[in-house]
Amino acid sequence: MVTSDRSSSDRRRDDETRMGNIVATRSRSKLLLFAGVVAIMVALLAGCDPAKENDFVAQINQLRASQGLPTLQVDGTMLGVARSWSDTMAAQGYISHNPYLASQAPAGWTKLGENVGVGYNVASLMQAFINSPAHYANLVDPTWNYVSVGVSYSPDGRMFVTQDFMRR
Repeated sequence: MVTSDRSSSDRRRDDETRMGNIVATRSRSKLLLFAGVVAIMVALLAGCDPAKENDFVAQINQLRASQGLPTLQVDGTMLGVARSWSDTMAAQGYISHNPYLASQAPAGWTKLGENVGVGYNVASLMQAFINSPAHYANLVDPTWNYVSVGVSYSPDGRMFVTQDFMRR
C-alpha cells in the first residue's frame, strides 16, 4: 500500500489548479485569436488589403527577376506612406501622386519613385503598369532596392494602389 502525506483536499486543489491552467490556456488562445481577428478587421476597416499588397510585391519581383534584376524588399515606413496615400485617393475618388512623398520617406533615401493606379484587381492594374512606359520604367529601374505597396478601396469597390519605390 502506498501512503501519501497529502490529504484528499490537497489533491483536489491540485486538480483544480491544473484545470485552471487549462482554462487559462484556452482563454489565452481565445484572446490571441480574438486579437488576430481584430487586427484583420482594423486593417480592412482602414481600407488596406495586405494580401493584395503582397500580391503586387510578388508580381513586381517576378517581373524584375524575369529581367535579371534583383528583387526588392518592403520598407515598413514606406508601407505606411503607401497605405495612407491609397486611403487618401480612395476617399477622394481619384488618383494623384503624393506631393509629400519626399518628406514622408525614411531618412537616408537617395531616390524615390511612385506608381499610382485605380482598378478592380491586381492582374489588370499590374498589366496597365507594365503597358505604360513611365510606370514600367519604375517597375524595372535597377537602382531601386525597396518597394512598398498600399491598397485601399473606395465605397464603390474600386481598388486604389500606390507603389512607392526607394533607393537607400
